[in-house]
Amino acid sequence: MSASLDSLQQQFAANTAEITSNLLKLRKTLDANDRTPIVDGINRCLSEAKQCLKQMETSITSMPFDERKTRQLHLLGFENELKRLENDFQRGLKFDTNEFTVDLLDEEEGDSKTTLLPSSDTSRKTARLKSDEIGAQILNNLSERNETIARSCERLRRSNYDLGRSSKIANMILRKAMHNKLTLYTIALVGLLTVVVIAYRNMFIM
Repeated sequence: MSASLDSLQQQFAANTAEITSNLLKLRKTLDANDRTPIVDGINRCLSEAKQCLKQMETSITSMPFDERKTRQLHLLGFENELKRLENDFQRGLKFDTNEFTVDLLDEEEGDSKTTLLPSSDTSRKTARLKSDEIGAQILNNLSERNETIARSCERLRRSNYDLGRSSKIANMILRKAMHNKLTLYTIALVGLLTVVVIAYRNMFIM
């Protein structure tokens, strides 16, 4: 069960890493046709990550209480991480540098109108720089979160190893105690038989 859960955690980490990479690409990509496969890839990874979380939850429910409590805390952290990625994804979908709104003065009519104009070269460069900056910040944040998850998984694997080792030691002690107990019973039985034999012989001698 633990090995299966570790495998699910590794798959979840791989999905979140791919989402992080695609989010950065999405921030840098302006063309709608180029953004479509990136968006599809993120949606696929989000779906797989959610499925991993469901399978983790199912596996955790059958664990002993103490271990289940620890695993549930880790699962909660994974769920929060996925929610952050989904929020970043939604912000990435709303990001568009192809158009922007400016206020123009219509001299003939004397009215102020809000008009959508094509981005100039300067505005495109500014938007790209801002996009790169935002994307870099998101990538750094997500990388730190993935590192935190990886460290948590490593601590969890070590805890499982220590638990397994402690269980083996406890089983060895139990087997040794049973062996000693059996030896003691054997000695007592032999002693009792010896006493009976001696008493029986003394009766005949008398």
